[in-house]
Amino acid sequence: PTILVAGCAQEPGAVYPVPLDRARQILSKTDLPPVFGSHAPSVDVQASKQSEVTWIVRNNGFEIMRYVAKLSEAGNGRTRVALELKGAKGGPAGNIEQRFAENSSVKNLYLVAMEERIASAIEGRSLDMSKIYPALSVAVLANMGNMRKSLDGAVKASEELERAHLQSLKRR
Repeated sequence: PTILVAGCAQEPGAVYPVPLDRARQILSKTDLPPVFGSHAPSVDVQASKQSEVTWIVRNNGFEIMRYVAKLSEAGNGRTRVALELKGAKGGPAGNIEQRFAENSSVKNLYLVAMEERIASAIEGRSLDMSKIYPALSVAVLANMGNMRKSLDGAVKASEELERAHLQSLKRR
């Protein structure tokens, strides 16, 4: 006898109780999540494909990354939304995709934040930052060393500027 084994692998993405066209319409008007700091980048939303919405994230006019939401029918008027994040491989900001590969906590933070932005938009509710905080905490902890180096560098530069200023005052 033949035994049929159902696959255990679940399809990626979240399922929402709205038809695909409605989900695409909502997402085409959805902005970025508030995780980019005070210098928020610009975004171009493209929803020309039936089953895809793309957010092209730019800084000073140059693409730094893009979110791609793939939409598929999930039966009974429901839609599955699977989100990908791709970093730019070149440009003034460098190879973002490589940096994401080297530091998955930052990429994960951006994904988690955008997934919550999508969920809140489709569900017609406010963004719930408490769903983003765990990923934010992991990213901050993972980058503590880099942040400390950056802060140490800033302190050193400030001290050097102060010494140079004092020397220029002595010369007068």
